[in-house]
Amino acid sequence: MRSLLFIIAAAAAVPVAQGQIIITAEEMFNMVGQYYKAYSNAKDHVLTGELGKAGTNEFWNFTKGPTDEILRFDYVTVDKGSIGKDFPKAKFVERKTEQGDGSQAWLFLEQAPGRGRIVYGFYEPKFPSILGASNPSHLLDPPIVDFPETIRYGDAWDSSTSYRSDIVLLDTAPDPDDPEAGGGSFGIPIRIVRNSSAKADAFGIINLPGIGFGDALRVNELVEQVTEADLFGEGSFETVSTDYIRNFYWLRKDYGVVAQITS
Repeated sequence: MRSLLFIIAAAAAVPVAQGQIIITAEEMFNMVGQYYKAYSNAKDHVLTGELGKAGTNEFWNFTKGPTDEILRFDYVTVDKGSIGKDFPKAKFVERKTEQGDGSQAWLFLEQAPGRGRIVYGFYEPKFPSILGASNPSHLLDPPIVDFPETIRYGDAWDSSTSYRSDIVLLDTAPDPDDPEAGGGSFGIPIRIVRNSSAKADAFGIINLPGIGFGDALRVNELVEQVTEADLFGEGSFETVSTDYIRNFYWLRKDYGVVAQITS
């Protein structure tokens, strides 16, 4: 399996005594002023046993993880200007910075008592260039809870949402021989439908670089991502592709998400 591997490097949280494997909202990053750094591989990583298996008493060793890229995640207030204007209900923002090139992305969030972490959408300038889309701002309809307020071994949760954009197919400059004709662009409206099914399917001990050993849960998530297009501009969307993404998250007591593998 060739995958993206992401491992926490340092955190602003302070560890406390170990206990039963229960991850709560207090252990996740959800307060303005918190931050952490993480390592990520710049290209596909060949897995050699890092996943382990579902069940109890597992051991995961991530001490030799990737160091290609360094990512910094800062938890900041919502900017109600150009970046945050589409997310009026968000209470705080996770701002990701790729320290190699300085590029940033914003995830708009709320930590809701009794529910968990609500995701309202994202703003990612790189996204249009990846998809050929026209807008970096994407509002989830409806918002989703990506991590419940309390997570125990065996817990499972689902979410379904969608967001819209446009794929620019043709962008023309003004005709110098016909100034009145002007230029323009032609695009197709698209809708991305995201269906997720997640389960805390394993627990055990995780070993992390610079942090050491600690109790952890593994969350196994399968995402179905359906791309739909309004090919004729009539408001009727047709499926053009379906992709599947497998995410594994490791949640450690007192640190929140400490490792992630996506394939």
